[in-house]
Amino acid sequence: MSDQKFEKILKRIYTITLGREINQSLFLKLNEEQTNWVIQAAANVIIADGKIDSGEFEVMQDIIQYLDNDTQLMQFIDSVRKMEEFPLEELNVDQNLASDIYFFLANIAYVGGLMTQEEAKLFPNFARLLKLDTSYCKSIIQWAQKQSELNQKWIKEQNDLHQQRQKLNSSPVGR
Repeated sequence: MSDQKFEKILKRIYTITLGREINQSLFLKLNEEQTNWVIQAAANVIIADGKIDSGEFEVMQDIIQYLDNDTQLMQFIDSVRKMEEFPLEELNVDQNLASDIYFFLANIAYVGGLMTQEEAKLFPNFARLLKLDTSYCKSIIQWAQKQSELNQKWIKEQNDLHQQRQKLNSSPVGR
């Protein structure tokens, strides 16, 4: 297996698979109105910096599986394709669900390793629309940043170990 392919697999494992368990349980809790809001907010995060990187593309693929109908799918794809931000209104949800939604959006912002300035500008509004305390939301953003840093560290360490194994396998002593 090539190093490039191996690194891509590792990145997908840490950035998508670990988050999938969280994402799936979130989307199971949402009604159609809430799902639409979350999808629209996620699209806004994805397009905020004017480009879609590979990590965000993988997140888009992941999100698509949670859409209930063709209308949601077309809205999501159309918004991302046109790079048009969805206008969002206040969402009436309990605070636990609002927190889960905020965690989900923060994870999307850090999928590539860094949150852009454009993405960061969205989060105070998300906090307001979800009626969440701003200091609590700052803690969530810090958590997402730390999680991203750990994921990047684990990917690098695992890749280093893979390269070490390759060197051992190719050396006369390792055979």
